This record gives sequence, structure tokens and C-alpha cells, in this order.
Amino acid sequence: VVNEGDTVKVKLMGFDDRGKVRLSMKVVDQETGEEIAQEEGSDDRAERSDRGDRGDRGDRGDRGGERKGRARRPRKEKVSD
Repeated sequence: VVNEGDTVKVKLMGFDDRGKVRLSMKVVDQETGEEIAQEEGSDDRAERSDRGDRGDRGDRGDRGGERKGRARRPRKEKVSD
């Protein structure tokens, strides 16, 4: 877990089509700063294609928000002694 203010070593993997910076901590030894050799054929997210191979995802249905007419249950009040 990385917290705000932590200093970490990263490798610049590139830029996406919107100009967003792509960084990776996984390919850098955090103690030495040296790049870690990747095994050939390893599944590295930074080297994936544009994900155009996913095909039609279809209707993803309701993603939250309205509860289809049902109201939320009221919170129970704490009773103190």
C-alpha cells in the first residue's frame, strides 16, 4: 500500500491517447531503483493493447443509483443507558 507522501521509485511506461502518464512500480526494485527484468511472455498490464478485443459488452444493466421504487430503511437509533 502506498500512502500520500511516500517516496517510491517508478518507471515511465509511456503516455496514453489522452496524454495521461503511465507509471509502474512493479518493474522497479524499490530498494535499489534498478529495473527488474521481466520474464518473456509475462502478463504486464502496461504492455496491453487498447482492449479493443473485448467485443460488445452488451447492456450492463442498472449500475446503482435509484432503488427501483424501494425506499431505504431508516437507521436504527442508538439507545444509551
